[in-house]
Amino acid sequence: MKPEQDSALAYLSSLKPLSQMLNTASDAFTARLKSIEEKLNGLALGIEVMVNAPLVEGKLEETYSDRDHDGAIEDRYRDNQYLAYGRAAGGWHIMVRTMRDYEYRAGGKLSPCTVMLNSIPLVDATRNVRIAAADMIDSLLFQLGDEARQKVQQLTWASVRSRAQHLVKGASMEGDRLLQGTQETLIGKRCDRHPDLELPHHEQFCPECGSTGGRLRLILKDDVTGEVRIV
Repeated sequence: MKPEQDSALAYLSSLKPLSQMLNTASDAFTARLKSIEEKLNGLALGIEVMVNAPLVEGKLEETYSDRDHDGAIEDRYRDNQYLAYGRAAGGWHIMVRTMRDYEYRAGGKLSPCTVMLNSIPLVDATRNVRIAAADMIDSLLFQLGDEARQKVQQLTWASVRSRAQHLVKGASMEGDRLLQGTQETLIGKRCDRHPDLELPHHEQFCPECGSTGGRLRLILKDDVTGEVRIV
């Protein structure tokens, strides 16, 4: 046997413990992923979100026009994979969505856009994709929390304003009066990122970080008991 063959066999032998460790770590992460997914589904949030940054970035692809025999670029895009949570394969899953992100389309006649190609549960994705997802699971959960909080605020305001229109006509209110069995007044807002900074009730964003929507909590005061709560 040639020396280089001996060297190759020796190196292959050294990979065996690495393979075992990789398989063990991969199995442990997959089990943790299934546990997180099960607990998420148990919350019944019913909200779909997708992390903005690509999980795996595809290579740049270009198509060319031959209509005028000029070889001009028709489309330029990447098939990127994103970490998401939503409905797929008959249930709710932490999933991988493949999106075709156009940087340039139809000779510049159409604006850049994104088209979803497919979605698969993360547990069914390749090991490389699952490993890439390990560092983004927290981002996905934080985004889910922000989205859920924003939905609560939207639904609360919609309900409150509807009930206020019917139950409080011509009343003079400081801030917006909330009617949920008892009357509450919106007296301010608070940013999750700057909890010590109390904002005016009419403020739409945090002046320190620019946060809006799900990161702004409502500060409500009960008109009867004087109790203050944050939602």
